[in-house]
Amino acid sequence: MATVFLATQKSFERKVALKMIADSAFGSQELAERFSYEAKVIASFSHPHIVPVYDVGSVGQYHYLSMDYLQGGDLSSWIKAGLEHKEIEQIIIQMAQALHYAHGKGYVHRDIKPDNILFREDNSAVLTDFGIAKPLNDSNDAEKGMVVGTPAYMSPEQAQGKTIDAKSDLYSLGIMLYQMLTRELPYKANDPLAMAMKHIQDPIPKLPIALRKYQGIVDKLLAKDPAERFQSGLELCKTIERLDDNPIAVPLASSGAQLELVDKEETPAGQQQKSGLIVEETRYRKLGVVTRYAFNCSIRSEESQHLSVLFSQFTTELAQWLANRGKRCGKLELSIYANLEMSERLKEKLDILYREKGPYVLLQSIDVNVKILDSNNKLLDKISY
Repeated sequence: MATVFLATQKSFERKVALKMIADSAFGSQELAERFSYEAKVIASFSHPHIVPVYDVGSVGQYHYLSMDYLQGGDLSSWIKAGLEHKEIEQIIIQMAQALHYAHGKGYVHRDIKPDNILFREDNSAVLTDFGIAKPLNDSNDAEKGMVVGTPAYMSPEQAQGKTIDAKSDLYSLGIMLYQMLTRELPYKANDPLAMAMKHIQDPIPKLPIALRKYQGIVDKLLAKDPAERFQSGLELCKTIERLDDNPIAVPLASSGAQLELVDKEETPAGQQQKSGLIVEETRYRKLGVVTRYAFNCSIRSEESQHLSVLFSQFTTELAQWLANRGKRCGKLELSIYANLEMSERLKEKLDILYREKGPYVLLQSIDVNVKILDSNNKLLDKISY
């Protein structure tokens, strides 16, 4: 079968994913035609959540397909790492948009599954592998009765070798939604035939109570009768956006969760922030797959003793955060607003803290960035460990 390499397209000096296959690997004219067909299908698309093709051709006995290099890993890895609910909603929306576009162009994907969804550096999801995609208006009888796809994600009609349409892809997306929410497939079986029977006959499983707000969407996506499912990816997008009062429109790579605010009053425009300690946590993805957390802290005081008290509070919060997040700690961002003399004393304390064992030892394995600013927000010094 095909092998994918990381390559450089010299004409543009950009990294690309190079899908290659030798003549001898095809085994049949059908496989050779499928490889060429995939290139033609994707090349006809232009959508932010469908992988773009840069080039296709052959060199000697090898055929190649050059595509965008997606560095963020695949959805299978993201599921193992754990997904937040907002991330899941965003991924489903992006895939529903991609499918709505592909279906509008007259194609059904037929192999929607986590391995075929990759991520860019900005954590946006991209649909790939159109190798078994099929025109919706294809009247060729050659595949009638044939079962094509991945059993765990097949719709009942696909598992039976019946004619399928866009709603079959949406069923597969429903299987993925259930899997992202629970980290388990809704149906489990030891062989493809048993799996097919479960898709055809078994009732739709219920989500845990904490996830019940998604049950209606799962039920509609996984309806046995295609006529009872969402009729388009656009309809699914609108339903997910209505789950909350506000539509989902914010990139989820760095959603924040405030831990504690010592100064909770907003600072009026034109005035300085009051003295105090502000602690905030943000979440991001490292290498596109692993969830990491950043500890953001601001300390502001014009009085030496008060600054020491705030620093002591900061170290307590930091120790608790390091203990709670453990190996998922990613970085510490600390801003200190004080005069130069007081900040120098705090820098000495930070050096000691950084080299300590015990509760602060994890600091030596994460990025630590410290900014020293005066009361007018002018940067006095910047330190990185």
